[in-house]
Amino acid sequence: MISHLESPAPAGRPAGLPRPAGLSLPASGSALDRARSCVRLLLSAVLVTVGAVFCIALVLHVRGFETFAVLSGSMRPGMPVGTLVLTQPVATAEIRVGDVITFHPPRPPRRCGHPPGRRP
Repeated sequence: MISHLESPAPAGRPAGLPRPAGLSLPASGSALDRARSCVRLLLSAVLVTVGAVFCIALVLHVRGFETFAVLSGSMRPGMPVGTLVLTQPVATAEIRVGDVITFHPPRPPRRCGHPPGRRP
């Protein structure tokens, strides 16, 4: 004996009639669902990354760190023009020959960087 189970017919459609072609619901693992899931995952990863970078930058700023770019060739070969530098305040007594320092000169530009012991 063969039995056939049918789901209740929606309003307006008699029971036992086949569902019209092209109107079937997508399977739960369809390509569209997978694409949406991937997009959500990618957006979440981007949001987490941006948030982490913002938090790190905020913590560094609060602790007195500053960033700037090397604008001249005086720091070569260790730091070519365009290098991004992260600085932190230190006591003058802690500076040694070979350290790279930034300082505020009496006239513009606002900040300079140079290894101690060498003339700019």
